[in-house]
Amino acid sequence: MPRPITRRSNHNNSALDAYMDSIGRIPLMTPEEEIHLGKQVRRMMELRDSGRELTRQEKREVWRGERAKNRFVQANLRLVVYIVKHNNRKTSFLEMIDFVQECSIGLIRAVELFDPKRGYKFSTYAYWWCRQAINRSYTAQERAIRRPVSVDEQASKVEKALQLETVRLGRAPTLDELSATTGVKRSELELMATRGLHCVSLDSLAGDKETSTFLDMLRDDSLPTQDELMETFDLCTDLERLNAALPQLSEQERMFVTRRYGLDGKDSISWKDLGKEAHLSRERVRQVTQRALSRLRYHMTHTPEPTIEEPVEQTIERVVEAPVIRKCDVIDPGVLQEAREAWSSPALLSA
Repeated sequence: MPRPITRRSNHNNSALDAYMDSIGRIPLMTPEEEIHLGKQVRRMMELRDSGRELTRQEKREVWRGERAKNRFVQANLRLVVYIVKHNNRKTSFLEMIDFVQECSIGLIRAVELFDPKRGYKFSTYAYWWCRQAINRSYTAQERAIRRPVSVDEQASKVEKALQLETVRLGRAPTLDELSATTGVKRSELELMATRGLHCVSLDSLAGDKETSTFLDMLRDDSLPTQDELMETFDLCTDLERLNAALPQLSEQERMFVTRRYGLDGKDSISWKDLGKEAHLSRERVRQVTQRALSRLRYHMTHTPEPTIEEPVEQTIERVVEAPVIRKCDVIDPGVLQEAREAWSSPALLSA
């Protein structure tokens, strides 16, 4: 007994299969319908490119052309999937969906420029537009630093010419020979050779054993070397600055920094043990210590400016010393009255 033909489920895990299920229900176009709808789309594009105000009849033709364009695109979506599958460059199904979208953009452009009067089928004409859209999309996504499409096409042309010249000459051609073959200037060929290399991540493993990354192996010439650092390092001066900056901290901050980094000659302790001694959480101790380190760094790098004493012998006016009002539970009314009289005295008002 023959097995019944079952339709693929819409709940398939593959995005491509789900897409094929949705476009498989759309009927294909007949050759007569292709010519008829192609003329309507062509008429719509001519009216749009005219740039003048359209009449009511022309607006109807534009509306019919839009419907014909949508019908054209929907009926040829299976052609898009076919082209993507045959031009797939070892990508996953999820990436193939992205290429299907790019290829659909090429299909829309082919529908807009298709002329049925030339006599060829639409699938033949649309194939090259879809393939160009795929190649441009792949070129734009394969590199970390995107290059213009024209530069990529020129680089592809030079690469093909290089392969042909290598086979013909039996050796690698020189830049002058390659320039004469391709018509590209020598300076541009040198620029392509230097900028055509692919980017490599600094976090990728390098070396024979692949135990280190490129970032660990690169040298920064702008930073001083260890010998230069040792020449400028003065332990006595740094200790003097540190001892002078420690009193600027609070008692708690000074204790946290001293115990954490062993400034008292003892072994350093962890955040957790330091928090147990201070009856605080580990995170709170870390925050207080980081704030104390910022203050220490500031006091060690910023020397206070010397104060300039003003000359004592200056013409100064009479200043009335007002009684000091201290914070207390009950303010004496007599003290308030004396302060009020002192601040409203003629000596201060005339000053």
